[in-house]
Amino acid sequence: MILLAGYTRYLILMLSVLCMTIVRSNEMLFNLTVICMTDNNTSTRANISKPIMLSPDDNSIIFASSVIGVAIFSLPVAHLLYRFGMRIIFTVLMFISGLATAVMPEAAHLGLPIICHKANWSIFRFGKLDNYTATGLALATVMPMIGYISSHWAPFSELGLFVTVLSMTGQTAQMFTMPLAAHFCMTIGWPYAFYNHALLSLFLAVASVLLYRDSPAHHPFVSKEEYSKITEGNKIREGRDIAVPYRSIVSSASVWAVWIAFFGNSFGFQFIVRCMPIYFNKVLGTSIGRTGLLAVVPPASQLAVKLILSVTADHINCFSKRLKLQIFNTLSMVGCGLWLLPLGFLKPKDDMAALVCFTVSVSCVAFEACGSMNSATLIAGDFTQFVMAVAQVRVQFLIASQHIVPTETILSQRCTRRCPEAQKDCNTKLANNLLSTVGMLLVPFLVGWLAPNNTSQEWNFVVLTIAAVHLLANVAFCALCNDKPEQWALTDMDASSSNQSRLESVHKH
Repeated sequence: MILLAGYTRYLILMLSVLCMTIVRSNEMLFNLTVICMTDNNTSTRANISKPIMLSPDDNSIIFASSVIGVAIFSLPVAHLLYRFGMRIIFTVLMFISGLATAVMPEAAHLGLPIICHKANWSIFRFGKLDNYTATGLALATVMPMIGYISSHWAPFSELGLFVTVLSMTGQTAQMFTMPLAAHFCMTIGWPYAFYNHALLSLFLAVASVLLYRDSPAHHPFVSKEEYSKITEGNKIREGRDIAVPYRSIVSSASVWAVWIAFFGNSFGFQFIVRCMPIYFNKVLGTSIGRTGLLAVVPPASQLAVKLILSVTADHINCFSKRLKLQIFNTLSMVGCGLWLLPLGFLKPKDDMAALVCFTVSVSCVAFEACGSMNSATLIAGDFTQFVMAVAQVRVQFLIASQHIVPTETILSQRCTRRCPEAQKDCNTKLANNLLSTVGMLLVPFLVGWLAPNNTSQEWNFVVLTIAAVHLLANVAFCALCNDKPEQWALTDMDASSSNQSRLESVHKH
């Protein structure tokens, strides 16, 4: 097509952003609609006669079920991606996510007659849990897409742009989901929020089949000039079997610093993403419509901070690398934790003060990319993906941890086809989101346990706990972090250079 001559890669980029956004959005939709479900706080035109009764345990389990989907399906999805490519697998999973989203209202209502059953698992729990877990099935492919699209479609000179834009879908999904879900809740009813997202998912799945290709070489819109630009500087490393030094990795203090930092940061971020709408509505008494609008501001602010850091962070050279890691990680973790503390003392109608706290707190999380995420690439080099894989095994529940490693390994192999820089960027972006699944799994249960009645006093315990986790994790990171490659991370060339330097030093003396 003449209109796309030389710019097909940007069409692929935008299509990928839209697809990843709607998949994330399907998973986030319950965060706000649960308020309407349980209070019947929706339009009278929706003909919804009874609210859906959910206990704090029900809410916690449903919130955590999508991460169960990510954990359980990561292994089979990874193998399917490796064998069949993103076009087929991601499109099929988008269809599944859309269909699961479409039937969620029916799953909720069909469970009503037995909600009060005393059994530990009701049919409603199974029905809702299965559907919400299905959205996690598609979510398992979102982060590998960052590496896949970047390594296959981005010219070397635009790699940073592709990775940055693709990694923003977490924020774009929040900005899209919250106000739209609030609008449906206040007009025609909360079920239509699910129906709308389902239709968008199916539409984008069809668009993906028609417009996406796994390689620019197979896309009919890609010209020879654009293909040459995309593949310029394409370096394929010679493959070789490398024994992964797991014991050395596990015994490295700097690796533990990264693990602890990721584990700590996941608490604050997931608390903001998942619990902010509930806090506004249940604790402060903010209306559904206003809650949806206010919930847009924090992710928009975080998006702006990410953009600024992506341009400026590498040019800050007035500190040593290690000190810069410590400063940025402290801004991320301590800043996020401290700005959450006032939430435990706010009174009803103080929603603007709460908005400031949430906005500054989640914006601070963006500094993580220049702290612990950067440290991971500095200390581990080509073994970054294995460091993060082991991190999953050590910090996540057993059922989840067993299924994460192949996804990262496959992503690493695909990124390595292009260049080492692509591999590092893809690994760190993937690792950050994978490790956040710890918070996705634990935070709902923490909130349900400490704040079952959604009072300010109860939420004070929640934010104090999260702030304490952040502070302790940051202290550990600052004490243990390093800015230089560990011995086991050095390549043969690095090792030879190091040995040569030592020999020259001996000869001089």
